Amino acid sequence: AVNSDPDNTRIRTQLAEILINENQTSEASAILNALPFDVQQDGHVAALMARVEFADTAANAPDLDTLKQKINQDPKDSDSRYLLATLLVGKGEHQAALDQFLELIRRDRSFKDDAGRKGMLKVFEMLGPNHALVGAYRKKMMAVLY
Repeated sequence: AVNSDPDNTRIRTQLAEILINENQTSEASAILNALPFDVQQDGHVAALMARVEFADTAANAPDLDTLKQKINQDPKDSDSRYLLATLLVGKGEHQAALDQFLELIRRDRSFKDDAGRKGMLKVFEMLGPNHALVGAYRKKMMAVLY
């Protein structure tokens, strides 16, 4: 379908989503990054781009149990907390991921240029503005930030 209508951004977006679901994130990323800027700003496309970014970050991370153990041993281990959050996003455990990002904001706001807040915003984008977790965690994030 893409070959028959290469300018159809909807078809390219759908192909990228299929590739993400098949764990072919580098191919999906190439397709998404080649979309026009205004299409990239669409909520669905932005959510797909966030999924790719989380998947790429989590690709070389230790397993969940190892990361949890590291955090239990050192609650200030921002890198492990961030990786744990990204793995949880990939598993669809959004509330647990948001909890980790929120804790990262509390403990180390400057980590990787405010990665905790940015991670939360990407999860919000993935879930969509009407998801119950988005409203609840937006309030929690604002309370921690301000």
